[in-house]
Amino acid sequence: MTGSVVTNWLGIKDNDLVFTIGQPAKFKDAGVTRGFCSHCGSSLTYEATRFPEYIQVHIGTLDNPNTITPRAHVHFAEKVEWFDVNDRLPRFEGSAVGVGVDWKKF
Repeated sequence: MTGSVVTNWLGIKDNDLVFTIGQPAKFKDAGVTRGFCSHCGSSLTYEATRFPEYIQVHIGTLDNPNTITPRAHVHFAEKVEWFDVNDRLPRFEGSAVGVGVDWKKF
């Protein structure tokens, strides 16, 4: 939950993530850990026990978010009606986990 109509996540292997300044403050609840900037409170990361090897990072918090190319839309069934998605990326009603997606193809 971000409080935003749209958010963009980058899923990476947990061991590949390096914070260059400090570590995020963490909030844990019901199998989910959310990371926040300990200075300003900005949302940084999302970790879930159902994805034990991965951490999701808000793309907008990266030094150069333009280097990331979206591959798909997930949880598409939850989008607000007035938001128009005008691209040809694959769309998943919920999570793409467990539906046989080969992310290397995208």
